[in-house]
Amino acid sequence: MSNIGTADIQTEDARVEFEQTSRDRTDLELEPIASEDEDYESTPLDYQITTYPADYTLEGLHQKWQKNEIVIPEFQRGFVWKQIQSSKLIESFLVGLPVPAVFLYSERESQKYLVIDGQQRLKSVFYYFEGYLGSEKQGARKAFNLKGLHPKSHFHEKKFDELGESDQLRLKNAVLRAFIVQQLAPNDDTSMYHIFERLNTGGTLLANQEVRNCVYRGEFVGFLEEINKFGNWRSILGKQEPDSRRKDIELLVRFFAMQELDDYKKPMKDFLSRFMRKHKKPSKEMLEGSRRLFEKTCNVIITTLGEKPFHVRSGMNTAIFDAVMVAFSKRLTTQIPEDINTRYKNLVKSTDFNQVYEAENNGRRYRASAFSTCLTGAFWYIIPSASIMRIPRIEQALEKCQSHLSSEAIGIEIQNLLTQSLLILIYAEFELAIKKSINERCSSISDDSVKNFVVSCTDSVFRGLQIDAMAGLLGRFDKSCKETFTHNLDQKTKDMYNNILNNRHRAAHGEGSPVTFRDVEQSYEHAHVVLDRFWESLFQNVSGSA
Repeated sequence: MSNIGTADIQTEDARVEFEQTSRDRTDLELEPIASEDEDYESTPLDYQITTYPADYTLEGLHQKWQKNEIVIPEFQRGFVWKQIQSSKLIESFLVGLPVPAVFLYSERESQKYLVIDGQQRLKSVFYYFEGYLGSEKQGARKAFNLKGLHPKSHFHEKKFDELGESDQLRLKNAVLRAFIVQQLAPNDDTSMYHIFERLNTGGTLLANQEVRNCVYRGEFVGFLEEINKFGNWRSILGKQEPDSRRKDIELLVRFFAMQELDDYKKPMKDFLSRFMRKHKKPSKEMLEGSRRLFEKTCNVIITTLGEKPFHVRSGMNTAIFDAVMVAFSKRLTTQIPEDINTRYKNLVKSTDFNQVYEAENNGRRYRASAFSTCLTGAFWYIIPSASIMRIPRIEQALEKCQSHLSSEAIGIEIQNLLTQSLLILIYAEFELAIKKSINERCSSISDDSVKNFVVSCTDSVFRGLQIDAMAGLLGRFDKSCKETFTHNLDQKTKDMYNNILNNRHRAAHGEGSPVTFRDVEQSYEHAHVVLDRFWESLFQNVSGSA
């Protein structure tokens, strides 16, 4: 058994250069987001892998191939060897010359062998046994007779069934060594793709979605491939042909995964992978519901915002895509404002939007979720969104604290001070978010005098951030708002939220904070969901307002 560290061997610049040189003309052009570029490069810290050799006869390997026990993963390129290359390989087996070993990955669920190195060699052998080179094209296959050999070779120009009986047996019984790779931990099959990249240095660099399509192949992947052809979806992307690196499929995964944002944990790459693992074997009802949601959302987007609505600068911006698509999908049963197109254009011209956009592209590496959900927050001005209300200033503070605390020069007193300051900031930002939500809710009032009066009364009726106080505030709008809010909060979320409030109180009164930065970070991951539930409850009876 070996413990293999998977430190990146490709730099970010190398991957970008590879994508630029290998992309097809019809591929999507996505605007770069620095935090997601880092996410793209990240890999698990360690794998536990066992590797052992196995000697197979060519006939035995061919039988496994015929039984579909040896599989070529879809991320592999097709069969590209010329007939002369394949012929010389066959001759090597016939005359006893050594042939390089192949690498086969033993998939944990099916126990099938997936070829990670050696496809050209294996297929050359299989094709020769079958008598034809390559797959069928236009209803015909090319005959496979041995070419490029010495004219005096008694194998020259012969097909398999033209060999003598002893030569046929010699080829069938020839041995090809295979190294069988099995991943023991973590509990998935992702190491196969890192091994493939490292064995093919200078060749194909796999995109994240290419990996997911193989690791979690099944009905859900087939469903994604099918809806990827939907007409209005292709109009949103601005490309009629599927992306060769599956970037359009990844956007579909993002859309569906963000319907379950309560489960979000960084990095984005792993969040999407967990979603696909969870839905590897979806129910018929889940697929039908997902199709309806997706197609209706696409239809509304095209009708209201037009084609290519997320191409704000140069290419398509995935963060805007996340925010807007999810916001629309959550409001399909209510009236969409008639001036939504104008509101959207105003959003992308707004100061808030441009500050976030410029900060991200100038190298301030916020989390992908921070950038995306900041835009979702800006989208409040268009249409109430049920996306999680993550707060950019808190996200930035978490990033900065994390970078400072990673330094060995920081002492325990400084660590405590940073954590206490962070708690106070989170509390203040939560309070601002609640007040902003109320202001947005009141913006639908047509009488400015009444609107200003209601807004000015917010401070007098706002009793604090305790859950009971927030529920009481919602009750002033409507009893059902209060009931929805309290009903939709689970105990774990309440506990995490209360941790923030209690520890902030200690920090604000100089009592010191008994929690670590990691404790605060984990609490925030759950606590901000309370704000989301507050927003949903506040707007639940509002139709077509912003």
